[in-house]
Amino acid sequence: MPEWLGQLISLRHLSLALNGLETVPESLWELSELETLNLSDNRLSSISRGLGRLGKLRTLDLGHNDLAALPDSIGRLGGLTDYLYLSHNQLSAVPASLGDLRKLTYLNIGGNRFSALPEPVTHMTGLRELLLRGNALTDLPASLGALQGLRHVDLRANRFVTLPPILAELPHLQRLDVRWNKIVKVPDWLKTLEEKGVTVLHGH
Repeated sequence: MPEWLGQLISLRHLSLALNGLETVPESLWELSELETLNLSDNRLSSISRGLGRLGKLRTLDLGHNDLAALPDSIGRLGGLTDYLYLSHNQLSAVPASLGDLRKLTYLNIGGNRFSALPEPVTHMTGLRELLLRGNALTDLPASLGALQGLRHVDLRANRFVTLPPILAELPHLQRLDVRWNKIVKVPDWLKTLEEKGVTVLHGH
């Protein structure tokens, strides 16, 4: 990828998806006017701390790469409001600074290696959609209840045997997907959610 990319200082939207990239040039992080950045479907195994310079980003897609870690500087993306895609990587943890993204409304961390919900996620109080499909989750912390604005929670294809009752305490929930788990007994509160108009998808 050419280093002169960093000279396009007025660029607002950039997609480098599906290019087989293993690295991106440091000059990319000089594009301080970027509002959307798509680096999905590449072979990236790391992301530079320079990411934190892109303070005007509203949408960031790092999905379908080989990332095992994220830079602490991701917490400096205070303008990130629309989407953050981290799905289908090798993540088992996230930096504490992720919890600083309190304006973000959509987070997808599906298809990773999480055995527990990362604690910083419970500080992301702007979230409306939380997608956790395809991890190894068996429970959810009570602190999830801090995400009062959640409307859609996707828990498909995890390792739940019972469903965490904290889900019943999300006042604005509209859609809950718990398919493809090993739930032994459907709790009564799940039926109550359905009676309230929540779309609940369950079963094998």
